[in-house]
Amino acid sequence: MKILGRIIVFGLAFFAGSQIESLVSSVWQEIPNIVVDKELAENEKAVEPNGIHVMYAGMEPARGNDTAYLRFIIYNGTSGKVRYVSKVSEWPFPSLYLNGKKLPEITRCRSGMRSYSIEPGVSAEFRVGVDEFLEVPKKGDLITVGFYLVDPISHSYLRYAASSAEEFSSEPFVLPDSFRQVIRQWNRARAQHSYSSPS
Repeated sequence: MKILGRIIVFGLAFFAGSQIESLVSSVWQEIPNIVVDKELAENEKAVEPNGIHVMYAGMEPARGNDTAYLRFIIYNGTSGKVRYVSKVSEWPFPSLYLNGKKLPEITRCRSGMRSYSIEPGVSAEFRVGVDEFLEVPKKGDLITVGFYLVDPISHSYLRYAASSAEEFSSEPFVLPDSFRQVIRQWNRARAQHSYSSPS
């Protein structure tokens, strides 16, 4: 009786296995073979975006004595140099918008400004620190960040970046909760420092 039972179990297992193998084989045959011409693939290039683009690239957490900051990639898709002014290349003064409304700017020292440029087809990284936010945005608020740049196409006759810059902005995005928390801590420390400072 036990031998008969084992034979039946073996037969069922063999039948099920053969059915699965047949099913997998039929599905595998339906998948088309994609043949890539290696020489052609190596010579093809992706389409590059035209114009100047400001793209939010996430948050960089605090490291050591450096506080957290937001990262932006500025891509120059024009045929000329894009110019801008800043004290340090990665930290030009930003314009901040909350749900489409411009936020008040912090007090800034503009001495020691220098002119920088982004070559055609090249990207640069800009950074925005927590000190730019005088208030903590609410969860879900949309933030837009703009930077003043000189478009070489519409301002090709200009020699200096500061002559006639225009604002280029990112798409709206939501701040990470961790960055909102850093803003809250920063503003709390700033308020305590202002309160303790002699008038």
